[in-house]
Formats: sequence, C-alpha cells, structure tokens
Amino acid sequence: MAEQTRQSPSSRKSQSHSFSASVDAWNQRRYFEAIRLDFYQDYIDSGLMFREFAQARAEQLQRRKHAATAAVQGVFLRLRAGRTVAEALKEVAPSSEIALIAAYEKDNRLNEGFTQIVRMVTEEKQLRSDVMGLLRKPAIYIALAVTMLTLMVPSLVDTLGPLLDRARLTTDQRVLLALSDFMAAYAMVLIPGLIGLFVATIVTLPLWRPDAARKLLDRHSPVHKMYRDYQAATFLKVLAVQLTVTPQLDRALAVIARNSTPWMRGYPEGILRR
Repeated sequence: MAEQTRQSPSSRKSQSHSFSASVDAWNQRRYFEAIRLDFYQDYIDSGLMFREFAQARAEQLQRRKHAATAAVQGVFLRLRAGRTVAEALKEVAPSSEIALIAAYEKDNRLNEGFTQIVRMVTEEKQLRSDVMGLLRKPAIYIALAVTMLTLMVPSLVDTLGPLLDRARLTTDQRVLLALSDFMAAYAMVLIPGLIGLFVATIVTLPLWRPDAARKLLDRHSPVHKMYRDYQAATFLKVLAVQLTVTPQLDRALAVIARNSTPWMRGYPEGILRR
C-alpha cells in the first residue's frame, strides 16, 4: 500500500507529461499547417538542400518569434539526426503528403514531389472554397427558418393569441398555431439539439466508414452527398499524383488507404478486395 502511494506522484507526473506532449504535438501541427504551402513553395524556389532550407527557415521564424518556430526547428533537428525528409515532416504534415514525399524522395525527385503537393493542395483549397460558397446561402436560410420557428413565430402567436377566435380557424391555421405552441414550449431543447446534430454530422463525416447506413446517407443526405462528391474529386487528384510515383494501381491504392480517413479508406480497400 505504501509502495503504491509512493508511485502515485510519479504516475501522475508521467500522465501530465504525456498530456503536455500531446498538446505540444497538436499545436506544432496546427501552426505548421498555417505555413505549410509557403514552406514547400519557398523550398522549391530557394534552390537549397532541404536540411539547409529548414535550418534557415527555423532561424528566420525564431527571429520573428513566430508560433511555428518549434515545428520547423523539430523538422530540422530530425534531419540533422539522420532522418529522411519524409520522416522529418511526419510529425507535422498530413499523412497523405508524407506518403507522396517518401515516394518522390526515394526516386530523388523531391522538388517535383513538393511541386505536385503544392498544386494538389491549392486545387483542393479552391474546391473547398467552392463547396463552402454553395453551402453558405442554404445555411443562412436554414438558420433564419429555425430562428423564426423557434423564437419569432411563438412570440407573435403569444401576442396575437388572445385576439384569435380559435373556433373559426381553418385546419392549416390550427396546425400552425399548434406548431408554434410546441416550438415555444420546447425551443430551448430543440435549438441545442439541432446544434448538436449539426456538430455530430460534421465530426462523423470523415470517421464513419462507408457501411450500408452511411452509403444511404451519402446518396440522399445533402450534406453527406456533398462531402462524398468533394472527397471523390480529392481522391482522383491524389490517385493521379500517387500513380506518377507508384505505377501499379494496387500499390497506389494501398498507399492511399493507409494514409486516409476511415471514410475514404473504405473505398480503396473495397477496390483492392475485388
């Protein structure tokens, strides 16, 4: 018992250190994400070896006290320790990019690999921007409709209710009145519920593997259908780039599957099983 008591502070310290390391790793990824494309493009334009460029960029960011300094310093330190470029970037860059970098690095075509990644990610961002543009107006209309149904209509009915002769109302008017009464009574439950449903939908989009229920949503739910179409376009771009360094289709699909989200992973794995 005494031994367990003596070990407890050490265990708590270890857990605290592990949590702190996880937060630091997440922050490094987040800060590197903000400069990632500029980092790649500047390396291509610099004409330097990647290790030399990483060192120079880390020093530059440190002088500016930039938030991404630790991430780039980590890349340089891993390169100095003898890691490959792909291994050095693995802690901060997306896994799909690491697979491409590793393949191009193996063929001594690193600059070409980064050029492909910059082009692919730029096109992906443009596609994402187009999708968000399409979603913006429907989202505003839905938000206005929910606001009216949960707040404005019940308030209006409460104000005018005493003036109405309910016995002379039409069926449609009675339904609207009943709906407004329901919304007034349960608005504080419905609004958080709708927000929770929206958040759960967004969070599970990349995580829910394409089983029968998910495929049904992908065909009929507007949000899931748009996500499917967007990811299909992204998948074709990634596959085209991957085939330039991995000519065999099955090997290219296997690489994509290893470095994809659970939803995306289901499709190349399904093709490989056929």
